[in-house]
Amino acid sequence: MKRTPRHSFIAVALAGVFGLALLMGADAQSGATANVEVRVWQRVTDARALYISARPEGGSWRTLGTIPIEISGISGSRAYRYGDITVTVPRTGAPAAVVEVRVWQRVRDDLSLYISARPRGGSWGTLGTIPLDMSGRSSTGTFRYGDITVRVPLPAAAPTPTPSPSTSGRDAETCDFADSAKKVVASTVKVTTASSTGSAFYVGNGEFVTAGHVIDDVRTATLTNARINVTASVVGYFPGTEGDVGVLRASGVTLAPLEWAGRMGIGEAVTFAGYPHGLGTNASISRGIVSRLLTAGGVSYIQTDAQINPGNSGGPLFDECGRVAGVASARIDRSASGRHAEGLGFAVAEPSLSRLLISIRAGSGPAAQAQPTWEQIDALEDAVVDAWNENITALNVLGDQWESIHDQEDPPSNRLATNARGRRDLAQATLDRLTPLRSDPATRNSTAQRNIEAAIAYWTANVARLEAQESYALDIGTWGEVLSEEVKRADALVTYRREKCELWQVMYSNWQEACDDVSDAEQAAADSRAEAEEQAVWEQRDAFDDTVNERWSEASDNLGALDDQWDAISDSEYLPSQRLARIARQQAAISREVLTFLRGLSGDPALANATVTSSWRAAITYWERYLEEVQAWEAYALNRVQEASVDQANDRRNAAYTAYLRARCDLWRLQEYTNADELCAEAGR
Repeated sequence: MKRTPRHSFIAVALAGVFGLALLMGADAQSGATANVEVRVWQRVTDARALYISARPEGGSWRTLGTIPIEISGISGSRAYRYGDITVTVPRTGAPAAVVEVRVWQRVRDDLSLYISARPRGGSWGTLGTIPLDMSGRSSTGTFRYGDITVRVPLPAAAPTPTPSPSTSGRDAETCDFADSAKKVVASTVKVTTASSTGSAFYVGNGEFVTAGHVIDDVRTATLTNARINVTASVVGYFPGTEGDVGVLRASGVTLAPLEWAGRMGIGEAVTFAGYPHGLGTNASISRGIVSRLLTAGGVSYIQTDAQINPGNSGGPLFDECGRVAGVASARIDRSASGRHAEGLGFAVAEPSLSRLLISIRAGSGPAAQAQPTWEQIDALEDAVVDAWNENITALNVLGDQWESIHDQEDPPSNRLATNARGRRDLAQATLDRLTPLRSDPATRNSTAQRNIEAAIAYWTANVARLEAQESYALDIGTWGEVLSEEVKRADALVTYRREKCELWQVMYSNWQEACDDVSDAEQAAADSRAEAEEQAVWEQRDAFDDTVNERWSEASDNLGALDDQWDAISDSEYLPSQRLARIARQQAAISREVLTFLRGLSGDPALANATVTSSWRAAITYWERYLEEVQAWEAYALNRVQEASVDQANDRRNAAYTAYLRARCDLWRLQEYTNADELCAEAGR
């Protein structure tokens, strides 16, 4: 059965878009193009949370749904981060074309987004880099978005490759070896330690697999290729005599993870990738076949005639589809009798490989990393505190400025927005300093690890809170959303201080200093939650009042127009008058619609408050009296009652309106509206 590559759901989903675009008229010959509409979404409260939708030109956005983009790449200038999606484009009678889409985000301005596209392996300059106008907004207000139509050039059709033969029972597959090799090479890195040079390959979640003897007796190693240069910590390893497999972990990795091939069969084509003698910035490859499957010392190996040299150790042995079948371990140059030997390369393989890696990750390998020293944990805590305090003074100063501006200006306010962005950038800088500490060797201590994760969670929540403040300042977000994010930040601070207290109890004699801060954080969190709940209730009542007021105003405008018609007709027509009666019936219909609407609000949560309920009932009473009055006007128009009856109905309506104004005055005072006194004066209060 054909294996599904990692993230293939993206390729499969977007492939349908390009396939449909082709069916809609794009020629499947050389120079053909596919028109695709792309929409990039950005969460308002988390500007780094990006998603992508695509559709055939003029089609439905629901065709494929929406897919998250992992924005983990960093440009050479470090001014932009980016995320890539590879799209497979099916073509009738020809191999699929592959298109690469890249979404860019400016590091210092999360709202500045750009998009690039190219045929796979082509130049990003083919279409250029196009800015996205992110002025669209979802109906819920949760996301902003920007649209663009991409005209994708497709390569010429090429002969369909012959499927590779299978001797291990797997279904025949069609794989482009050149593409597979490029993928593997891109994810294979050179491993450099103080005492050795070898190779490793990326398997996802920040982990690299290598040979155990490459990282024997070291704690860190440098991993490099044409795309990355990072320092990795040793998770653990089995020495050469016990399995020869190791695991490294690094942060900020932007490589594509390789997949596993499972067990191979004799005669299948395989290839080594690695850095023989430590040469080059990209891995080289050497091809061969599976010569033999064997077990030695309880470990499974593949013997192959693919060439392996010093420096290849730890590199992947992969199949025609770029899936890893083994980890390069050793070669034999001479037999036991001293005779020269060739074509005897070995790689650790299944079924032992999975077992060895599981043991290492579980910390049960014979050379799993030892627990960090007191000095290492102390140094990590110092780094956390230093990062935390670096911008705290500037943040507090800007926070005071926000309060001062907020007392003077209501949104939208550029001064408030600028202030929020400035604080967000400072908070993001702190987060950027803390995040790499996840790979510090001291985090092998679970208490230290929880401490750093809690610190990162706090500053992540702080960034989200400040982004919500910016949205509020620009009048695209509510104060309730700001307070909701503040609750999350306050809760994250409680968690951090609890974890810090636990760490200090183990590490320091003055641990009480850290633990005393926990209760303060808990009280602050409780206060934040109470304020957010109060604001939510306030906004609930405000929304109810707005709803009633909008419907009232709409009906009043329509009724006023009918009043004008009545006056115009009554000046020239004697009673009885069917035209006047018809106008009164129209006014009665409008009154009934308003009453039905108001009575339908009976389940609104805002009515849990007695003042809101009084205002609502007063509104209903007013419209009941208005209905009675226009019914009296209809009877008067038909000459069935005297004008005095109409006057009496009008008096009852006016009294009901005064009662409504008084009830609404009470509501406005409850809500602490700044113009409450103006309304209350009209109501005589």
